[in-house]
Amino acid sequence: MKYAYIQPPFALRSVDRESFSSEAEIASIFCRAEERRKKKGFLKGAEENLTDVLKTNYPLYAIRWRDRCVLLDGLASISAYVVYQDIIDVEPFLTDLSKASEKVGPLRAFLTKNAQTFVKFRSSRRMKLNHVISDIPLLSELTDFVKKAPSIIPSKETSVCFRVDRQMVEQIVSEFDTLVKRVEQDIESLETMDKSLRSSIDKAKRKVLEDKDEEFEKQNRELDRLKPVVAKKIEELRRAWDDELQDIKEAMEKESQEIREEKQRCEMNVKKMIRMEGECIEEKKALSQRVDRVGEEYWSRESERNKAQVTEFWKTIKICSEQLEKIRFKLDAKVKRLNDRYEKQIRAEEERLKEQETKRDSKAEMKDLIMKELEHRYSLISSQISSLNEVKRKDRSILLDMTVSWAPAQNNVLLIPLYLVKYDVGGRKRYDVYAPAIVNSYISVRKNFRRAFQGLESKLQHLLAPIGRESEIFLTKGFLNIMSNNRKFEEAVLQASSETNLFKDPGRGRIFGAGLDSLKREGWLTNAEYRRMLYALNLSFKLASMTGPISADKITSYHTS
Repeated sequence: MKYAYIQPPFALRSVDRESFSSEAEIASIFCRAEERRKKKGFLKGAEENLTDVLKTNYPLYAIRWRDRCVLLDGLASISAYVVYQDIIDVEPFLTDLSKASEKVGPLRAFLTKNAQTFVKFRSSRRMKLNHVISDIPLLSELTDFVKKAPSIIPSKETSVCFRVDRQMVEQIVSEFDTLVKRVEQDIESLETMDKSLRSSIDKAKRKVLEDKDEEFEKQNRELDRLKPVVAKKIEELRRAWDDELQDIKEAMEKESQEIREEKQRCEMNVKKMIRMEGECIEEKKALSQRVDRVGEEYWSRESERNKAQVTEFWKTIKICSEQLEKIRFKLDAKVKRLNDRYEKQIRAEEERLKEQETKRDSKAEMKDLIMKELEHRYSLISSQISSLNEVKRKDRSILLDMTVSWAPAQNNVLLIPLYLVKYDVGGRKRYDVYAPAIVNSYISVRKNFRRAFQGLESKLQHLLAPIGRESEIFLTKGFLNIMSNNRKFEEAVLQASSETNLFKDPGRGRIFGAGLDSLKREGWLTNAEYRRMLYALNLSFKLASMTGPISADKITSYHTS
């Protein structure tokens, strides 16, 4: 695997690049370092000496991955953790599904069996991705910083001590790629299972629907066959009903006719007897006027006899009326029983049709319920699969967020420039690390911050705001922690950076002088701060160089010239 080296610039490179030079950047680094140097004072220890300002590099790997890029920490000071969760094995599930989907019954049993299969993953593992830079703000800042930097040929200016070899880099990227592929395979497996399950459900529903239509047609044919049979039977019942009803009415009419005739005879006799009684009374009255006692008594007896006969006839009429009433009730009862019997038989025949229709509809409804049940059981499992798929997609998104959209033409070693400041007191040393002054716009920084803060440290802290806050912390603190905790790494860095000590550079006077002059001219240094930094710089040169320092007068004369 071939690598190209990318070296971002030390100082700002933009439209206002003339306003802030690399010399001003180096001078501002020295001013901040000098401000942080421990001074001797009341209740303080020995004074520190600022002996070295070294240029070094923080190595990052920009490895092309698909159409994106993975950034790796070359000093192995960072790592990322992800949680990988296993899903069920897709092959046995699909095998069982293919067997079950041949019939509706086995498929329903399969759905019942797997109702809780996808409620949760089988297991989860917390996995560590060493050296992968995954913090999104940090990735954004670093990407904007390095993606436009030019390729270089490594030299003493790009010296660095690598802690991760290239074979390890390839292995890390391979592990990352494998993990992403596993998550994507899980997503594909879940989608395959859902599609296969959906296909089986649709196939089963089509089978149930076909059975429903076939059964419906069968029941309709039976219903069509039964309708004329029932209609004929009902017609026969209605004719028999009419015949029996007619026979009953005729029998009752015959019996009633005899009684009515007897009643009519009695009514006629009553009328006759009443008329004869009136005649007897008239005869009696006439004989009474003649004083014919014998005749009067005769007609009186005749009148009484007529009254007695009238009474007897009325009794007979009453009996006939009662008999006619009984016959009427008897007729009504027989007609009612006859009607009930035939209506029951007719209803029974009609019920045969209704039962056939109910049977047809109930079987159709049962098929509908089976299809709804299949859809419901599928929706329960499908929702679980969708939830798991969403989790997996989030996992993939998390992994993809560990990459950046910048896709370099080839794999690159990114050499991020750093300033390593060394302090010394009584043989004990201490280090501080600064990132270069890479700001979006020097003009805006100068305008907004130069007069907002009075202290030199606070002013320069905003001036030296490289790339972004996340990147500054990652680069400086990460490098410093390794320097402080790893003696071999410290020695390797010092040896690799021995030729980039700015205090021993042949042109140190020009570099620092021009830088301090620029900071004073731009208002970052007051006159008093300017003189104090010149004095401190002269002292540092004396401590760092065996050839002797540059004098403050020479530096001053360079500025004024």
